[in-house]
Amino acid sequence: RLGELNAALWRSDGTPGGTVRLTPPELQVNVREPLRALGGRVFFAAAEAAHGEELWTSDGTPEGTRLLADLEPGPAGSLPQSLTTFQGRLYFSADVGEGGRELWRSDGTPAGTLLLKDVDPRPSHGSLPQLLTEHAGRLFFFATDEDHGQELWSTDGTAAGTTLAADLVPGPGGFSITHLVSAGSHLFLSGGPSDLSQQGLWVSDGTAAGTRLLTDVLIQPDVRPIQAPRALGDRLFFASIGDQVLWTSDGTEAGTEPLMTANGMQICEPESYQLFAGRLILSAEGSLYESNGTQAGTAKVLDLSAPSEASFFEVVPTGSRLVFRKWDRFTGSELWTLEGE
Repeated sequence: RLGELNAALWRSDGTPGGTVRLTPPELQVNVREPLRALGGRVFFAAAEAAHGEELWTSDGTPEGTRLLADLEPGPAGSLPQSLTTFQGRLYFSADVGEGGRELWRSDGTPAGTLLLKDVDPRPSHGSLPQLLTEHAGRLFFFATDEDHGQELWSTDGTAAGTTLAADLVPGPGGFSITHLVSAGSHLFLSGGPSDLSQQGLWVSDGTAAGTRLLTDVLIQPDVRPIQAPRALGDRLFFASIGDQVLWTSDGTEAGTEPLMTANGMQICEPESYQLFAGRLILSAEGSLYESNGTQAGTAKVLDLSAPSEASFFEVVPTGSRLVFRKWDRFTGSELWTLEGE
């Protein structure tokens, strides 16, 4: 992936003098994979000519920023993806040798960076683990093998404890998945059988018997990470595919519906979601909304844009404040803050 983006890792205390580049010029950080913090260090995927794209780590200093493990020696690299922390360790998928892409685990040291389990042992057939999601004390993910196709797996962090959680579609056809979200006691899935029947939003307790379809509405793909579905307690918030209306689900069929405001209006084309001060705060169609998950507790807070302006608005939590851009006729478009209660 060399040459795609000239991205580097930086550290800043908020001042020019305290802003330092951590990675060398020849290293390109993969900005499509998020940084993960663990034990006073951050972990990230980055590429250079000699090693290709591999897993790197930093303690916040240039001298403490280094290649963690060269899993696939040579310029191809192991292309680490889906970096996730779980019970004090880092989990990720990597494409190594004839084993293909499988699930790996690291304690933050080169010697402690190991293949967790070869789910699909066929030569050149990795299980392609994806959507790593912590739920109910286990790490759930979707993976593919010869007998089951793509199905729901889970792990307790050991090879013996990495097992098929639910064969949702018996046989090699498998389950086509786009989102896996933990919301309190509920594990939500967006997708359905690979033959495209029964596509929609599902809820699961991590077993096949405890998995059921709630609605034929699918979650809108995440154009940006800030548009990913959010969980508030046992309730899920998401934008529906196609019409892009804000929906909510409490894990029941009756409680899975478009979220209405207190004055009976739908919220269309939600742009940026954040959990803040025990509420969901989001921007949509040039306005800022808040919700506690009920219609009575859902309302427009502010108009953000000029009457004729069409623009994207991001909301960003920082400490006890929420930062966003807002227009008014006296100051124009400037940064504003909302205080947490």
